Amino acid sequence: MTVDGSIDPGEGSRALRAGGLQRTLRVRRTRGTRGVSSGLLASFLLGWAPILGKFAYRAGVGPMMLASLRTLMAAVLLWVVYLVFWRERIRIPVRAVLSCLLVGAINGIGSLFYYNGLSSLDASRAALLGSMSAPTARTRGFAGARAHL
Repeated sequence: MTVDGSIDPGEGSRALRAGGLQRTLRVRRTRGTRGVSSGLLASFLLGWAPILGKFAYRAGVGPMMLASLRTLMAAVLLWVVYLVFWRERIRIPVRAVLSCLLVGAINGIGSLFYYNGLSSLDASRAALLGSMSAPTARTRGFAGARAHL
């Protein structure tokens, strides 16, 4: 800094040379890499859902039981991961818990519909329809999908 309190232009470049910009870019790159990695892993794991669902149906598991088992296994796995790696993040405000319950209820209803559809469709068609958003499904038309069954 100069005597009058303004920043010396050379000071910023010295800070950048000292690694400030490199640390900032490394943090951004790490977050971006984590986001892409998480997205790819989620897509990979969700891609197995219809295949494993069909195996469960062959073993005699019904759609309601399959959705229940999937939810139970996911909850247990998430609790274990959070207890081991992020114990300090378990405490959340009541409002956040209510939001999570709402999202979980909507997702649970969607899972019930998905596994009911999977019980009467082939895995590839159920996965395709399950990945469509409501506006996309409406514009593409379920009637066209039924015509090819």
